[in-house]
Amino acid sequence: MSHIKTLIGSIYVRFIGAFLSTFIFSMLITVLLMNVTQFGNVEKMINSTFESRYSQLKALVENEHIELDKAIQYLSSSEVSDKVYNSINETGLSLSDSEIQEIEKGKIVTKFKVSKESRVHAIFKFQNKYVVITPYMENNPLTLFFSIQKMVISISIVLGTILILFTTITIVKPIKRISEASKKVADGDFSVQLPVNHVKGHNEVADLMRNFNRMVKELSRNEYLHKDFVSNVSHEFKTPITSLKGYAKLLKDKNLPEAKRQEYAEIIISESERLANLSSNLLKLSELENEAISIRKETFRLDEQIRDAVLLLQNQWENKNLEFDLDLDEITFTGDRQLMIQVWINLISNAIKYSYQNGLLRISLKQSKKIIAEIIDHGMGMSAEDLEKIFLRFYKADKSHNQSGTGLGLSIVKKIVELHDGSISVKSEPGKGSKFLVEL
Repeated sequence: MSHIKTLIGSIYVRFIGAFLSTFIFSMLITVLLMNVTQFGNVEKMINSTFESRYSQLKALVENEHIELDKAIQYLSSSEVSDKVYNSINETGLSLSDSEIQEIEKGKIVTKFKVSKESRVHAIFKFQNKYVVITPYMENNPLTLFFSIQKMVISISIVLGTILILFTTITIVKPIKRISEASKKVADGDFSVQLPVNHVKGHNEVADLMRNFNRMVKELSRNEYLHKDFVSNVSHEFKTPITSLKGYAKLLKDKNLPEAKRQEYAEIIISESERLANLSSNLLKLSELENEAISIRKETFRLDEQIRDAVLLLQNQWENKNLEFDLDLDEITFTGDRQLMIQVWINLISNAIKYSYQNGLLRISLKQSKKIIAEIIDHGMGMSAEDLEKIFLRFYKADKSHNQSGTGLGLSIVKKIVELHDGSISVKSEPGKGSKFLVEL
């Protein structure tokens, strides 16, 4: 049983399944288009045959004064059969009221019955009798039309399957090689290199193999990760430390006015708080990434927690005179209460921070298959470049706010949401605001 599951889950089977599904779907669309575009021509051919038969019968009966039954015998051929009925019910055909009225007026009514036999009939009234014309199967244009369709589909499926198998093997072979190499890297072997000398061109698989080799080389050094982190931390710490040092020296001046002394002292306090906040966030992010923090699950009302976060930030949104549009369903959630409150405080605080004065904030909380929370502001928004990097550590979308925030808040939020098996995404346009969407 496990072998069957492995086979079904293999990339070979998935590729073949995807290719065949696409191919068969395309064939069905093609057949549908053939029916739409060509069926009318087949119908015209059949109708032409029926009209010709009707004209011949009418000429024999009216011009040659031959009885209808004998006229039908004279016109007997290998193409169609004719039968005469005394009443319309004897024909056994399913006719609508409008079709019966057409027949009574002396018009020919064609009935297509697309079944296993692909039968088609024409019925008309002549000399108070009802004549039903039916083409024989061998010479039925409708039958020939569907026979050609079946032949085209069969040949296409056979040839398509052969080509798909060949293409799949060709494509999957290097991918399988990459998979085996990835396992070695996962086991700590960073000396693995894929043979790309025989791979020609710059197709996606070749590029993937080259990029894999490049990745392994970078991982083998592994120092760039530490350098990048140290560089960012150093940059974030350097500015407040420089400020602390500079203003502390200024405070040593005995002739410094009291007002200036108080101003410098406030700056030192502010920068100290910034350093403390940065250190705390770095520690928090490190603990989250290394899963050093255990999730203390408890059941609580998520809508009430969001309201609490809004109240905690009351001073911020009152200073900007912002209005709130809260649409929160009563939702019970099981997770870490202390970590989740940080998510809402951070997202709502950012929404307040980047909203215009006298603006509007919308917060909704709904539940269907997932719990979905949306925090929407109508502020300055973000560019496409910012959207790609917004969840990276130390990244700040608005460089003009370089003195507020550490660039770690959204990284922490993302990690907390992921620890709760959720996801977070953002949509934004410059000048039109941003929408953060949390799914739990």
